[in-house]
Amino acid sequence: MVDSPNAGSGPATGSPGSEIREHPGFLVHGWSDSRGRMLLAGRLSDGRSFAVVENRVRPDFLIRSDDAERASQAAARVRVEASFSPSGRRTLSGEPCDRVEARDRGALRRLEEAFGSAGIPVFEADVRAADRFLKGNRQLRACRKRPSPSQPHIAEMRLGRMQEQSF
Repeated sequence: MVDSPNAGSGPATGSPGSEIREHPGFLVHGWSDSRGRMLLAGRLSDGRSFAVVENRVRPDFLIRSDDAERASQAAARVRVEASFSPSGRRTLSGEPCDRVEARDRGALRRLEEAFGSAGIPVFEADVRAADRFLKGNRQLRACRKRPSPSQPHIAEMRLGRMQEQSF
């Protein structure tokens, strides 16, 4: 997305030529590529579209918290690095769940297979990472750094959570 120098409704910050403007908007669609990046498309409140490549999101699924120790051992057996953290979510029967993250979708699939072999049930492994991201991040503020004079066709876009507001 390339704006004219005066475009944007949000406050500008930074030095001239490297201003950052905030644009309220919402995400419409998301998908992941084979390198683990989240590709997101959305619409700003003024009607313009935007696209963002988000690489801070790691693929994940849930397991019961009681299974975390066995899951860690199963991950070590197949030599896949995984991180475990409380998710704040519960199974349908009320058991607390931990979030299991991997570096990419391939590693997450290997973990799912290893956990299945160890008799550890996984939850939400069938939910696409992009759908999970969109579920919690539909309304965002898109912060756009104005392109530099040497590269006018490239603009950096950052995403952040919107405060409670309607537009």
